[in-house]
Amino acid sequence: MISVTYRIDEADREEFIRRLLLASKERMRNGATQWFFHQSVEEPGLWVEIFLLPSWAEHMEQHERVSHTDADLHSDLRALDRHETGPVVRHYIGPHHA
Repeated sequence: MISVTYRIDEADREEFIRRLLLASKERMRNGATQWFFHQSVEEPGLWVEIFLLPSWAEHMEQHERVSHTDADLHSDLRALDRHETGPVVRHYIGPHHA
């Protein structure tokens, strides 16, 4: 599971959602099996994008499949983020069962 946390100004909300929905199509096309986004109730400027992939290997391959157009889309999306160092990306893996 990958989570990407964005801090978005209210004035940029609609444009952010538009760009994020475009990014969702790229995530799904490049291997994600599920995709969601949510806005924080406590901090309305805080948004989290979550997408699931079948494996860590699939995520590594996903990086290799990003086109120039997709990279530009992600760059445009990051430009709206107000974190000092950009969106906060976290990677999670599920427990392995014997």
